[in-house]
Amino acid sequence: MRASLSPAQDPAWLDRKPDLAVAAGGDGTVAATVRALVGRNVPLAIVRLGTANNIALTLGLDGSPEELLEGLRHPIRRRLDVGIAGGAWGERLFVESAGVGLFQHVLEHEASSADKSQERGLGVLLDELRRHRPRAWSITVDGADRSGEYLLVEAMNIASLGPRVRLAPDADPFDGALDVVLVRERDRRALTSYLAALRAGDHGARLEVPTERARHVHVRLAGASARLDDDIVSGPGQPPSEHLDLRVLAGAVELWLPRPRRARRDGSPRSRASP
Repeated sequence: MRASLSPAQDPAWLDRKPDLAVAAGGDGTVAATVRALVGRNVPLAIVRLGTANNIALTLGLDGSPEELLEGLRHPIRRRLDVGIAGGAWGERLFVESAGVGLFQHVLEHEASSADKSQERGLGVLLDELRRHRPRAWSITVDGADRSGEYLLVEAMNIASLGPRVRLAPDADPFDGALDVVLVRERDRRALTSYLAALRAGDHGARLEVPTERARHVHVRLAGASARLDDDIVSGPGQPPSEHLDLRVLAGAVELWLPRPRRARRDGSPRSRASP
């Protein structure tokens, strides 16, 4: 097996036709690698080295780099879903989530900081949530009208986003669907309490807000900004889009997951790794 190092953002590494792509880094590196592999017959393995590691944690990759690599000697192979977002920009892929409202506003307007800690990120979200007002959105979810006033609308491919906010704790990136989270004004207190609990170190806290699973989500933007993973589209200085059209490319990328040691002894792998 050939080995070489390349930045995830440089697609030239695919010209070398690797046997396996290993994304070693945080969510940005992993997402960039996943997007590059769509339509390619190259499997992917992930070694978490970042701060939030939302993708890796959804997949149950909580071991050290050495443990993760050791588990790839006899990998469990799955097919990872990737989202596709249509709008004035054409079509773009996303791996984590896409949406409008609170998280989009924070990404678009908050100044970047060298402090990437979860505590700071949660503090920024709490500060913005206190000021954030719901907005009317025209939305359909698998053809059903879900229009209304929302603090945030997120279509989640994985369980968490931002500073490890588990907005859709039951999201499954192998099920061919997105978990659609619609947070109204009446959910503000629950969201505030959840974010505050996370900031206080209660990582067992769970957010209870309306969620539904869908394969197609349509949001009328009317020129408003939207977020795809860590990027803003239809924002200032960009072509305004009338809509945000979200679908799923089911099983778009082959993923190699490490076989847990427990599975090598008794044949019972963790739930995320099991086919």
